[in-house]
Amino acid sequence: MKKTLRIFGMMLSIILIAVGLNACGSDDEDDRNPSIVGTWYLESTYFSGTDFEYSVYAEIKYKKDGTLTGYWKKTYKDGKEEIETDTGRYEVIKDVLRVWWFSEADEDYEPWTATFSINGNKMTTSENDGTVWTRK
Repeated sequence: MKKTLRIFGMMLSIILIAVGLNACGSDDEDDRNPSIVGTWYLESTYFSGTDFEYSVYAEIKYKKDGTLTGYWKKTYKDGKEEIETDTGRYEVIKDVLRVWWFSEADEDYEPWTATFSINGNKMTTSENDGTVWTRK
């Protein structure tokens, strides 16, 4: 009888440890969509009337720790280029993405906010009637 109770006690302990370890998992994964982590890029051409105005190559790297880096290159029709880089932080709650860029000096700065969806290696964000980013 003692041996049966000891085995039952050990099995109960193992089950409780397994349940306890599972409960200690991060709840952040429910709120932060891990599929956004990685590098995404976008290539677009903008027109003014019927004339080509400039093209843009943009790249944003979303890191697991909630920070990000961004790179933008505008190329005008005369060949002139403008390059910008920035860093910031982001949060994802369900299908909403919020980004705070560190270059903003105003403490009351509102984050850039958009809804998004990911299908394979494509992410569509709600700005400009649906901007499509590609995973690099």
